[in-house]
Amino acid sequence: MSQEKKHPWQRGSTELIQYSIKHLRSNNDFDKRRSFLILDIGIETLLKTYLELPAEITGTKTSFTKRQEAIAGNFHSLVQGVKDAAGERIKNINLEYIQYYHNKRNQLYHDGEGLTIQEDHLLGYLQLAVPLMKALLDVDLAAELEAELAEIEKRKATIQHFEKLLETINSIDRHEDLLLEETRNLKELLVNFFASHEFEEKLTEITSKYSLKQTDGVREDNTLIQSERISPKPAIINEYFGELKNLLDSIVVF
Repeated sequence: MSQEKKHPWQRGSTELIQYSIKHLRSNNDFDKRRSFLILDIGIETLLKTYLELPAEITGTKTSFTKRQEAIAGNFHSLVQGVKDAAGERIKNINLEYIQYYHNKRNQLYHDGEGLTIQEDHLLGYLQLAVPLMKALLDVDLAAELEAELAEIEKRKATIQHFEKLLETINSIDRHEDLLLEETRNLKELLVNFFASHEFEEKLTEITSKYSLKQTDGVREDNTLIQSERISPKPAIINEYFGELKNLLDSIVVF
């Protein structure tokens, strides 16, 4: 659920930080770099916005002149200016860590192509940005970040289940009933975790490619009850799970 923005000065930094939260699950290196750079801009915007606000709003005792000097300086001056102005507001937030991540941004920005951003750097920067946003501009994005992290944990659990299932299938006699049950469990699990029309279509396409039709019975109107099951041939099974693993790899981040 998006935080309702009450004032115009909350909008800019909120939208930038929200962008990075929404792209936390991307498994594309370009998206990660872009998200990290946009997040850094969002934090810089947040710090400057706070210092630009009237003292009557922020409650700061720092003079307007001092705050303007901090805004006009480099990033270190900006961070120091917020430290001086915010005081108790940020007592539980270590702004030195923000300086660390900003230096990573400088390296990414100036050192050319080929550099990547690690997931823990993007997440670490976000975990500083969210409480800072709440402390300085009273915008709470914690629920949005927690929802993204919960989705990442779901995907991790899915991959672990998939890998365990693959180990099981590779180690047992390929009893058709057990294989059918495990395949159905896997499909149900994947559809629940990655519920989308496009994903389900792709999953169904892959499953049908390696399936054999069988007759399970006859209805009262004498029409056949048919279902599909994965071919029991070892080579077919290995190819099938290989394609499923590729499908998972294309959408899973960590």
